[in-house]
Amino acid sequence: MGRTSYNVHFGFYWDSEIADPEKILLGEGNQYRYLLVKEKKDFPKGYVKNLVKEAYANSLAKVKDPKQIRKGETITKSISDAKRSKPVKAKKVAKKK
Repeated sequence: MGRTSYNVHFGFYWDSEIADPEKILLGEGNQYRYLLVKEKKDFPKGYVKNLVKEAYANSLAKVKDPKQIRKGETITKSISDAKRSKPVKAKKVAKKK
C-alpha cells in the first residue's frame, strides 16, 4: 500500500491469480494489480476484504516449506548503504544597495 497527496495505492502481488469479478483493479501485468482510491468514501471495503483473504490464501499455497511461514515478523530483504549526508547549502549574501 502506498500513499500520495492525491490517492492511496492499494496493491496485490500475484493478483492475476485471484478473482476480481468487478474488474476494479488496474494493471496489465501478470504479477501485480492495484486499486487507486482518491476519496475514503469510494474505498470498496468489503470487496477489498475478500481480495485480501483470497490473496493471503494464494500466498500460503505458494509456500513450499512450512518453516518459511512467518507470523508477526518484519522481514527485510535488503539493506542499503547509509544515506549520503545532505550537501551544505551556501549562505545567501545580502545585496549591496
